[in-house]
Amino acid sequence: MNVELGLKHNETPGAQFQALNLLCHWAADGTRRMRSYVQILKGAYRNGHISATQQAAQHIVDFMAALDEYDFGDANVDLNDEYNV
Repeated sequence: MNVELGLKHNETPGAQFQALNLLCHWAADGTRRMRSYVQILKGAYRNGHISATQQAAQHIVDFMAALDEYDFGDANVDLNDEYNV
């Protein structure tokens, strides 16, 4: 756990406290920023600047294009045949 926090066993308790305090402030600041970003995204969706439907449609188009580029080899598979394994 000490390695993950960037604390060393040989540091004084005061230095460890300062490092932990800094880490907590950094994490809290990141949480505040994330909340701010989420609020901006929610507003953009609500006001119609971003459309989930259009994004989903674009993902499908991109996925289909990626499938077209993928080489499946000599697999002659009938997708309509329910017993084709």
